[in-house]
Amino acid sequence: MAERPPAQHDATESRRPKPPRGHRVPAILQLGCAHLIGILVVTAVLLVCNTLFVSIAHQTWMALHHGQRYDPRFAQTVLIIGPLILLFLQYWLYDRVRDWLFQPTIKEDSRQV
Repeated sequence: MAERPPAQHDATESRRPKPPRGHRVPAILQLGCAHLIGILVVTAVLLVCNTLFVSIAHQTWMALHHGQRYDPRFAQTVLIIGPLILLFLQYWLYDRVRDWLFQPTIKEDSRQV
């Protein structure tokens, strides 16, 4: 009888990285599309609030300094770039505080030699 060749493994199975032992995927990353939709909603709300804040700040600045020359290009730049800069700073601050409050614990493998 002819011998059968050994079974071929799926090529993608061998390339898939395996997580280290004891490593758990955070629950927030297991949400998939719900996590993405949540991030989009939070970003949209922050952009609306930031736009409102920047426009109020700009109007207050213009009311206090009414004697200076008004440049509409400067106003457009501030009103467009301002909320984006605030959004970047808010996400950066959120990331820093989250890392500071929820520091991951590294478990030592007791079986190491």
